[in-house]
Amino acid sequence: MQAKIQKEILGKEEEFYKSFLSDWKAVIAAKTKDEWKEKWKDLIKDKGRKRMKKYFERTWLPLKEKFCHAWTDDCMHFNQRATSRVDGSHNSLKRAIKVSTRDLKHVVDALKRLVDKQVNEWHYKMNATKIRLVQAYQIPLFD
Repeated sequence: MQAKIQKEILGKEEEFYKSFLSDWKAVIAAKTKDEWKEKWKDLIKDKGRKRMKKYFERTWLPLKEKFCHAWTDDCMHFNQRATSRVDGSHNSLKRAIKVSTRDLKHVVDALKRLVDKQVNEWHYKMNATKIRLVQAYQIPLFD
């Protein structure tokens, strides 16, 4: 009986923390400062999160300009949000491989697809920038 009660309590706690982490990730990923404020209000509206609110206000909110997208997207970072390029690349590679129990050929194929995708994205962004710049300076000389 006691094990069942503990399991039920832990299940509720796990659900609470999963919900909290999901909301916290939404706060971090907010694209604008107004959206960030809205997501922060959503995060702290639950009465069960009051202690966590105090912790986050003291510990993390003073540093929000360093990791929340609403502020970090204001500067050019080439989509590198990790503290180290190696960490970011490692994370991308892990997501591309997905399963750690596959063979070396799977890893090489996944790496090739990842590099091809990144090169294609880079070419697309560069071409989009060129098109935008050319159109921005089309000034008629003679009317």
